[in-house]
Amino acid sequence: MDNNFFGTGCWTKPIEPTFYYPSDNIYTNKDEVVFQWNNSTNICSSSDILYNLEIGNKDDRERIVNSSGWINRNFYHVNGLYEGKYWWHLKIKDKHDNITVSNNRFVFVDKTAPNVYLKINGPWSKDLLITENVSDSWITSGYTSISDNIIKIGYEEDSVGNYVWENRVMQPINPGAKSLYFQYDFFTQDYSPFDDPGFFVRINGDEIFSLNTLAANPEDNTDGSIKNTGWKDFYFDLSRFNEPIDLIFYSGNTYDILSQLNSWVNIKNISTSLATAPINATYNINSINQEDIDYFYRIDEASWLSGSKFTINIPGTHYVSYMGVDKAGNTSLIQTVKIIVDDKPPGKINLTVDSVTENSVILTWKSPANNFDQDFGRSSTYEVGYTKVDNTQTDCSMFNFNESTKLTKIHSPKPYNQDEFLETTGLSPDTKYCFSIRSADEAPNWSETSNPVLVQTSSGQEINYGDIVINEIMWAGSSISPEDIWLELANTTDRTIRLDDISITSLINNIEETIDLSLSGKTIKPHGYYLIAKKNDYGKNKDSQLNVPTDIWSESLNFDKNNFVIKIYYSKNNNDHLIDQAWNGGAASEGLLLESENKFFSMERVSEHGDGSNPLSWYTCIDPKSTGDFFDGGADERGTPGADNRSDNEPFKLSKNYKDRSSFIPEVKLIFKEGTDMKTVSFIIDDIAKYVFLTYELTYESDSGTQGLLGEQKISNLDEYKKNDLILGTCSTGGSCIIHSNPHDFRLKIKLTDNNNQTITIESKQ
Repeated sequence: MDNNFFGTGCWTKPIEPTFYYPSDNIYTNKDEVVFQWNNSTNICSSSDILYNLEIGNKDDRERIVNSSGWINRNFYHVNGLYEGKYWWHLKIKDKHDNITVSNNRFVFVDKTAPNVYLKINGPWSKDLLITENVSDSWITSGYTSISDNIIKIGYEEDSVGNYVWENRVMQPINPGAKSLYFQYDFFTQDYSPFDDPGFFVRINGDEIFSLNTLAANPEDNTDGSIKNTGWKDFYFDLSRFNEPIDLIFYSGNTYDILSQLNSWVNIKNISTSLATAPINATYNINSINQEDIDYFYRIDEASWLSGSKFTINIPGTHYVSYMGVDKAGNTSLIQTVKIIVDDKPPGKINLTVDSVTENSVILTWKSPANNFDQDFGRSSTYEVGYTKVDNTQTDCSMFNFNESTKLTKIHSPKPYNQDEFLETTGLSPDTKYCFSIRSADEAPNWSETSNPVLVQTSSGQEINYGDIVINEIMWAGSSISPEDIWLELANTTDRTIRLDDISITSLINNIEETIDLSLSGKTIKPHGYYLIAKKNDYGKNKDSQLNVPTDIWSESLNFDKNNFVIKIYYSKNNNDHLIDQAWNGGAASEGLLLESENKFFSMERVSEHGDGSNPLSWYTCIDPKSTGDFFDGGADERGTPGADNRSDNEPFKLSKNYKDRSSFIPEVKLIFKEGTDMKTVSFIIDDIAKYVFLTYELTYESDSGTQGLLGEQKISNLDEYKKNDLILGTCSTGGSCIIHSNPHDFRLKIKLTDNNNQTITIESKQ
């Protein structure tokens, strides 16, 4: 007798079948998943076998989200599974109710296409993006207009006061891009001497590009006819900028006597979604928060190749397309970028000395071409190095450029073979220095270093012109008071300077008045700052918005913004020596006061301090992060009191005051707070302008096991979303809470959805 039978019964369970599809741990992007297996058998009988396919969420092994019920076929169609990881198993039952349950298998449903991007690696400090960082949101001042994606700066009809420093468009952009590109068409209408400059561009106060009217009117005609350059391309290497970037375009007149000339510019296609690169650069395709992506690329019209890393070894302009395909078969958008590969550096510069004073030197040279074998174009940037040497030295044969001190910022190169001048201040009297220079194109390819030149400064007094400069001024006041004003001095030298014999004046009602300051015994450290304010309420949030300590304060500090001049004097032997001057007696046009919008921006000195009476030596601080770093908040005050100007600030993260950040990568920060009676978690996610809906899932471990919190939020028209103080416990409707003990291992998953129902998932752990 068969041992499996007892009378008409059978107690042997059915045999687990072979599964055809899906295989274990498969990824799919299908809306419909078909589960299929072969027929099961039973040692007693293969007839009357029934199947029940059960599917559950991976995070809840007990909860079934879909079940076939008992069916007599070997397949089951499932529709409408949301994205996520699911377990599934098959139950097999014979007519005697013997049931076999298969092992759990897993299927991953992923319908989100990869979000891929391209980075470039070369002789700079980190990988840089080839992506769009520039939006269509600009801060404007003076004669400007924006229409049909063209920015016009400057007034093209006769207009007294159409000065180049008054007309500007400004925008802070995130760091991390490799190159800046724009097109310009520069115009001039001359009746008299040309504007120099008529159009220029600054990044963080540093001039990166400049044109005078000879660019549009090379014959210097003064017949009043309109001349223009036509549309030209400009490329600039951004790899040296680790901090947020303040980009400013200016155009207008340098001279405007009886409306005898006008200069203006049209600009379009401002972008960072391209790269200029040396021939030894490598390119890496990557994706946001996704792994196991297959990457593909093609260069120009060549065939598609697989791989995430490649090089371009042929100089010239190339168009690179790239994409990614994930394990579920989702394909990213195909993106195409322009890459210009350059293998030739500018030529070697011949450096000479023009003049020397007790604390400065003027160096001169001819501007090089973009490539050493050309006689046209321009290079992209200069780098100057210097070293103090012993006064017994008769030459610079021991000079090492790589070990020299570098000037932080200098002006942009002129077109090929023009005279260049650079004044370096802050040198010590009766001291020898060696200087050298090199230049780079936009790749960057660096030229050979120039011949080093030996300089000896003349003997001078203890404090000389330019040793102390007025570096920043807040004449606009603040949201607290129009008298919440301040100014900042800077020591440009390598030595500590005593302020005992220093006085500062301000023009008030056309009378030069001395500010009452007790500077006896006060000093400014080498390359340091000294902050002078009218109010002294640091940290008290009453009379002043300043959130940094002042070095000295005086109620006699006053400015006349319509007749604006500030001067520094050094008094010795009953003689007053002018040390520095800020502005020229006209209305202050750098800095910004918009009381109706609660905007109060300081004016900052350019890094090549130059002549402070020249308005071109100043620019407006538009760094939005400075509002939280240096002020009490509640309004839009901007400036960097007592700290490096915006061009040299630490790489603070930009705040989210500017719209159309749709190309930025969302970032999330998770914050755990533990109080005496309460434990909470908060999170902040930013750069979410392109998304309309957010869901979050927070899980964590505690002494009572794994815990979780869920939520969702509409986020249309937001750049940032904050969820504050999620309570780590269970709360009743009456408000009493039982707090989980020892919460740890926090895991936050945020899913963002855009208008096209495309999603991206961001995760953070703590």
